[in-house]
Amino acid sequence: MEHERLQGSSNGRDEGFWDFSWDEMAEYDLPAEIDYVLKTTGAQTLSYISHSQGTAQGFAAFSENPELARKVGVHVALAPVAFVGSTDSALFQVASYLPFLKEVATLPAVQSLGNTLLGTGVGANIVKSLVPGICNVFLGGCDSEKNPSDPHNELFDSGLMGNLFSLPDMTHLNQTRIPVYLSHLPEGTSVRNLLHWAQSVRTNKFQKYDFGPAENQQRYGQEIPPEYDLLAYSVPTLLIYGSKDPIANRKDVRRLARVFQQTGVLLGTMEIPTYDHNDFTLAADGFEFFFEYVLDRVEGAACAAEGGEEGAGEEEADAQDWRGVLQTGAGSFWTFLSEELQVQEEQELQDLVLEEGSLP
Repeated sequence: MEHERLQGSSNGRDEGFWDFSWDEMAEYDLPAEIDYVLKTTGAQTLSYISHSQGTAQGFAAFSENPELARKVGVHVALAPVAFVGSTDSALFQVASYLPFLKEVATLPAVQSLGNTLLGTGVGANIVKSLVPGICNVFLGGCDSEKNPSDPHNELFDSGLMGNLFSLPDMTHLNQTRIPVYLSHLPEGTSVRNLLHWAQSVRTNKFQKYDFGPAENQQRYGQEIPPEYDLLAYSVPTLLIYGSKDPIANRKDVRRLARVFQQTGVLLGTMEIPTYDHNDFTLAADGFEFFFEYVLDRVEGAACAAEGGEEGAGEEEADAQDWRGVLQTGAGSFWTFLSEELQVQEEQELQDLVLEEGSLP
């Protein structure tokens, strides 16, 4: 459901309607969603599987709201973004130079601009009308599976489409559905939300939105927006990311992993060498790469919740032993890069497992 459809005004330009960022999503939306699911199902806890901005909402909400955190047995964070200062995304880097919009971002017409350009408005219609041309120029058409010898692949694999849509190649995609993907990506949001991400890139901090010294003082009791206290985050968490992801950059994800490792909430990390940011939601081969790992951890968390301390102990021991072995047509290979092993080179890792034939 598009955000604009949730209210009754003509164009969704009522004052304050678009005045939000992922701060408000973490403070209001996520708690409401979790409470609704628990009330409807009668369950005491749930597993939270998030992607991209959804991970930031979880990191923020669970660090600020201990009561909410106790309702979540495990957080599976796909393409996690708390820190984005090392992003390779051209779009994010350009966005970091948009603070000038802050001066006019309080105007209702400007607040809804992100949705007009990216979501339900004229911008989305323009993107949809360009889909056939994009397919022909960059993909050689969208009516067939990827042909490895197609010269268009070089244009697509060059990184341009990755920087714009976080899809640098079609290794994991069903090419026939490219028109569907491009009709939904990117999606609309508020200008303040875009500015918040620009702020995150520029400051390299996981902090609340910067309204300026005067309003910060009024809202937060200090002139500088406070950082979210990730040391107070208590939900057992998996971090799963792709080596080709320009947004959830490996350096930034490992920085987050070190914080969670320090506090003892890190269940594990998995790096998929050929995955990009949106492969986690669009790839046709997710079951081969990470579904089994996620299901194993979610089921383990559920057993731990039912078994109390004994189950939790078994879960912790199992988390230490799990090594992310996945079966593919080419045989067994690593996709889980353990921080303890300090594995850096993907090819060396794959060659090692193929040579040994199994994992210890």
